[in-house]
Amino acid sequence: MAGFVYVAFVIDMFARYIVGWRVSRTAHAGFVLDALEQAVHARCPSGSAGLVHHSDRGSQYVAIRYTERLAEAETERNLRANRICFLAACVPLENR
Repeated sequence: MAGFVYVAFVIDMFARYIVGWRVSRTAHAGFVLDALEQAVHARCPSGSAGLVHHSDRGSQYVAIRYTERLAEAETERNLRANRICFLAACVPLENR
């Protein structure tokens, strides 16, 4: 069977480790939410204030359920234009 798949992953940039991921045949909010849930549970962020979530403005990442879950985890959102989010997360401020 051939086709196209979407991959959502959450990276802990401090540890440089993928802490949540999912694959789906369709780009819907549920599969990126599942990746986020896996990451939240993997890192057990009790008292997680100070975490920053970088993403583009794709419909999956601005969905109400996704936004509410980020708020519940006390995570600050940083929305960027397409593909710039990775740069914002990976390149130190002094090098931009």
